[in-house]
Amino acid sequence: MANELRPFLDKPEVESVLVMSSEGRLLATAGSPVEEVETFAAYLRTLLSISRVLGDKHGFSPLQSLSLEYLGKTVLVNHISEGSVLALVVRGSGGSGVIRYLVLKQMPQLKAILEG
Repeated sequence: MANELRPFLDKPEVESVLVMSSEGRLLATAGSPVEEVETFAAYLRTLLSISRVLGDKHGFSPLQSLSLEYLGKTVLVNHISEGSVLALVVRGSGGSGVIRYLVLKQMPQLKAILEG
């Protein structure tokens, strides 16, 4: 899966890339290590679950992505398939359009490797 994650790291603003199961189990990582990565994955899983419930309750389903903006960092989370998600830790909050385009471009390769 390293080849499918490499294009994300070619963007200087992307610090870390994580692929995890819907249950929060880490499947692959690349880039700068995330501190307490298992805890980070568990938090993302919880946020995704809450976001899905909110979407279901208000007719916004299905959830495609989640963006969390912090001072100096953004966490972008995107569904790859029913059982897996992609999370990117990005420096800053500007320029996310380029990263979102890259996510869409890489999604078929990520789906293929996870389903194959």
